[in-house]
Amino acid sequence: MRQSEWNEDVLESMHKSMYEGKPEGMHEGMHETMNKGTNKGMCDGMLRTKEMPSDDLGKIHGSTCADAQPSINANSLRSVVARVEVSAKTEPKEQPKEQPKEQPKEQPKEQPKEQPKEQPKEQPKEQPKEQPKEQHLPRIAVFASGSGSNFQALVDAAAYGQCLKADIALLVCDKPQARVIERAKQAGVQTAIFEPKKYTSREDYEQDVLRLLHKQRIDWVVLAGYMRLVTPVLLRAYEGRMVNIHPSLLPAFPGMHAVRQALDYGVKVTGVTVHLVDEGMDTGPILAQQVVAILPNDTEDTLSARIQQAEHELYPQVVQRLLSKELLATS
Repeated sequence: MRQSEWNEDVLESMHKSMYEGKPEGMHEGMHETMNKGTNKGMCDGMLRTKEMPSDDLGKIHGSTCADAQPSINANSLRSVVARVEVSAKTEPKEQPKEQPKEQPKEQPKEQPKEQPKEQPKEQPKEQPKEQPKEQHLPRIAVFASGSGSNFQALVDAAAYGQCLKADIALLVCDKPQARVIERAKQAGVQTAIFEPKKYTSREDYEQDVLRLLHKQRIDWVVLAGYMRLVTPVLLRAYEGRMVNIHPSLLPAFPGMHAVRQALDYGVKVTGVTVHLVDEGMDTGPILAQQVVAILPNDTEDTLSARIQQAEHELYPQVVQRLLSKELLATS
């Protein structure tokens, strides 16, 4: 049979001849071409045959290769098989393909750290403005005996904030029927009436008055038409803090009836004087004066009215200057 006429039946016959009945002596199979140079009609190969009887080998050879050499002995076949095995062993095994090295993953670029935003400087908290301490207004006691027009002027100046920053805290009166008492009641000013006839001496009288002044925490004593001379009992307690107003330009016409005296003397001017009180009658240090002209047709009433108007303007101003120490009480 020629090489070109091989068919599947011949191949199957070769397979059976090699394996039937002799499994131990056969190699596990045919794998590669045994003699590629001389027998092109051979099957692609009998591989790794260990032991095989010469008769079987001859049969196989004779049935498959008609135009091969007349005979092949067992030793020659073994030599061929051995060479094939050696070739198979020495043939380099297929090296595993080198896996491409895993490229290191590109590290993400480090983002620049966000600079912390500069915190706005904390503005110093505005300190609450210190509330001015409640001012202690000087407490004034007014001494009066008559209608109380100057008392009213002082009350109005303090109440309406015109010019006097003081508390008219007390009225001391020596005549229970005086009109000034009604004025004090309407103004809400506490009134104390001391009748001299109930006392054996002026000193006893003033001791009671002084106790009340201390109790009421009186700072200043203002005489406004008070018709009594003050004794040393009060003068020592309020030295430099007791003031009086008089309806003339002192030292002219001191004492009572100063307006009538000015008219009788025929002077052209008169006026008012504010002074500190001492033991004499209208003899204390002068603080302020204001001139009032005497008109040709003036009477005691018309001149007194203009003098009182000047008193009402001057007295609160001078008292305020004393309280604020703009005017020295020792002058």
